[in-house]
Amino acid sequence: MTDNNNSKRRIFIREHVYKRDNHLDQIEFEFIDDLESESSIKRNYSLWLTRDHYTKAILRQYGYSTNKMPTFEEYIDAIRPLIAGHCCSEHDLRRAFNIFDQHQNGIIELHEFYRFISIIGRSTTEEKILNFIERVNISNDKNLNYEQFKQFVRLGHGREMLVNVSLEE
Repeated sequence: MTDNNNSKRRIFIREHVYKRDNHLDQIEFEFIDDLESESSIKRNYSLWLTRDHYTKAILRQYGYSTNKMPTFEEYIDAIRPLIAGHCCSEHDLRRAFNIFDQHQNGIIELHEFYRFISIIGRSTTEEKILNFIERVNISNDKNLNYEQFKQFVRLGHGREMLVNVSLEE
C-alpha cells in the first residue's frame, strides 16, 4: 500500500500453532505494521489464545449453556480472517461469517459479534465494537451483512478491532 508521501505500509502476519495430542491447543497471531516513511514507524502486536483460556472464558461469561458457542477450532476459524484482512480467501471469509452469524439469518448482529470478541477482550463493550462496525455499515442498523463483513475484514478493521480490544485489558 502506498500513499502520496512516497511511504509504504507493509503488514506482516505470522500464525504460530501449538498442538497437544494432535489437537489444536494454542494459537498465536503476530502482526507487524511497518510504515516505511521518514519517521519509519513500526508496531508489533501479538494475540494468543489457548483452548483452556477459551473454555474458561465462555464458561465465565455464559455458564454451562455453551451449546451455541463454537468449538475452539471454529472460533479460531472465525477470527483468523479478521486478522488476515485482505489476504484471506473468499472461502475463509464465508466460513467465518457463517460462524459469527449464529442465528443463520444472513447478518452478524452486534450482540453476536460482541459475544465472540469479548472472549479475547473481556473489558470491551458493545459500544466499542459498534464504533468499528459503523465504519462499513452505512444503514446504521448495528449489523453486518456478508458484503459489509467482507469489506470490514478486507479494509483491516477486524484486525484493528482485535488489537484494540486485546490491549484494553
